[in-house]
Amino acid sequence: IHYMDTLSFEPPEGLLQRILTRMRIEERRLRLAKRNLVVFGVIAVGSLTALIPAYRGLSADIASSGLGDFLWLAATDSFVIAALWREFAFSILESLPIISMGASLATFLASIASLRMIMASFEKITNYRLASN
Repeated sequence: IHYMDTLSFEPPEGLLQRILTRMRIEERRLRLAKRNLVVFGVIAVGSLTALIPAYRGLSADIASSGLGDFLWLAATDSFVIAALWREFAFSILESLPIISMGASLATFLASIASLRMIMASFEKITNYRLASN
């Protein structure tokens, strides 16, 4: 018996086609990751920029709503608050600037989500480049 005869190996049928298909899929994923990096980068810049006016608007609305007065009352006259807690709770709820809070929260969540997507896209691009080197 010859040693070389026992080591002959034939690749499975269709292996080349599967490899080429997988390479096309990975190239599509890389293009998608690059596109997502740009798109979510623009969204992140916009949402992070919008955080400043959203915060300013929320601060102004909280100041004009009288919420600070209610909180001061809670800190200084807790016996009255304990006796009239339902009315106090409804007064606080009525004075909350819900629209400003919602806008600020939406802007903050958009910023966080876009930064998360940027990091995921960047990781895919980095992993692709590390694997190809």
